[in-house]
Amino acid sequence: IVSESPDRKWMLHLFQPANGPDWVEFPWPGIVLGLPAMEVFYWCTDQVITQRVLAAKSVAHAKGGCVLTAYAKLLIPPIMVLPGLCARVLYPEVRENSNLAFPTIVSNVLPHGLLGLMVAAMLAALMSSLASTYNSTSAIISYEFYKRLRPRSTDRSLVIVGRVSIVLLTIVGILWIPVISKSGDGLYLYIQSIISYVAPPIAVVYLGGILWKGATPRAATVTLFSGGLIGLIRFVVESVFKIMENPPENAFLSIIVYSNFLYFAFFSTCLSVLLLTICSLFTPAPSQAKIDAIFAHAAKTADLMSYAVVPKQVEDSSDADSLDDTASMGSDQGVDHLQLVERDNDGTKCFGNNAQKTILNTFASLQMGLSFSAFWHFR
Repeated sequence: IVSESPDRKWMLHLFQPANGPDWVEFPWPGIVLGLPAMEVFYWCTDQVITQRVLAAKSVAHAKGGCVLTAYAKLLIPPIMVLPGLCARVLYPEVRENSNLAFPTIVSNVLPHGLLGLMVAAMLAALMSSLASTYNSTSAIISYEFYKRLRPRSTDRSLVIVGRVSIVLLTIVGILWIPVISKSGDGLYLYIQSIISYVAPPIAVVYLGGILWKGATPRAATVTLFSGGLIGLIRFVVESVFKIMENPPENAFLSIIVYSNFLYFAFFSTCLSVLLLTICSLFTPAPSQAKIDAIFAHAAKTADLMSYAVVPKQVEDSSDADSLDDTASMGSDQGVDHLQLVERDNDGTKCFGNNAQKTILNTFASLQMGLSFSAFWHFR
C-alpha cells in the first residue's frame, strides 16, 4: 500500500491527518471530538443494544456482559483490519471496491468445508442482526406511535402493526440499495456517516437527563427535533449532490455538507448542548418531587432486579416462603434487621459481597488500561 502511494503510510496509523488527501476518512480531530457522541448513542441508547442489556438476569450480569463486550471490541484490529489489508495486497479487484474484501478472501483462501461453515456463520450473524433491528423497530412503532394514537388497541392489532412495519421497512431497505451503491463510499463508512447525523442530539439529551437535573422536557424535545432536522437536511443534500454530475460548491456548503461526517457530528453535538442549555434555562423545570420520584423509581427498579431483602438470620435459608414474607416487611420495622443480598432469578447469590464487587470494578479498570495499551500500540 505504501509503495503504491507514499502518502498513504498514514493509513497504518490510528491518528490520520486532519487535513489530508481525499482518502482520509477518519481525521484525528474528528475521532477525538466527534466520535464520543456517536459511541454514547450506539452503546447507551440504541434499542438493539439496550434490549440485550435489559434481558440480563441481573444488573451484575448486565455489567459483566458489557465488560466482556468491551474486551471483544479490542479484537477488531486483528480480525477485521489485518485481513482487509491482506485482501487489498493479494487481490487487485479489492483495490477498486473495498466491499469485496471479505467475500473475496473467504472464497479464495478457505477450503470447502470451512467455507461452508463461514457462510453459515455469516448468514446466522446477519439474521440475528436483522431480527434484532426488526424487533426493535416494530416495538417502537407499535408501542410508541400506534398505541399512543389508539390507547385501546388490542394485542392482536399491535402484532399486525409490527408485522406490517417490518414488511415496509424491508421494502424500503431493498429500494435504498442503489442509493448506497451510488454514494461512492464503502458500506461501513456510509453507516457511520448516517449515525453521525442522528446520534449527537440523542446522546446530548441522554447525558443531560442523567447528569443535569436542570434539564427540562421541553428543552429535550427542542434539542431532539432541531438536531434531527439538521442531520436530515445534511443527509438529503449530501445524497442529492452525490447523484448530481456538477454539484454546487461554496464556503458554506464545504462546511455544512462537504465536511467530514465526524466534524459534522462535533458541530451537531455543540449545537445540541447549546440548545439544551438555553431552552432549559428559559422553560419551567419539573418539580423537585417529580425528579426525586423518577430517580427513586429507577433506583428501586435496579435494586429489585439484583437484590432481595432478607433478614440476617435467614440469609442462608432455603425456605422460599420465609424469604417472601421477610421481603414484604415494611420499612417501619427497622433496617437493622434487614440486609440487601444480590441474587439471581433463581435465588442464588451473585456478586453479593464487597469483595466480588471489587473484583468486577477491578476488571473494568483493567479493561480501560488494556484499551489504552492497545491504542498506544496501534497508534
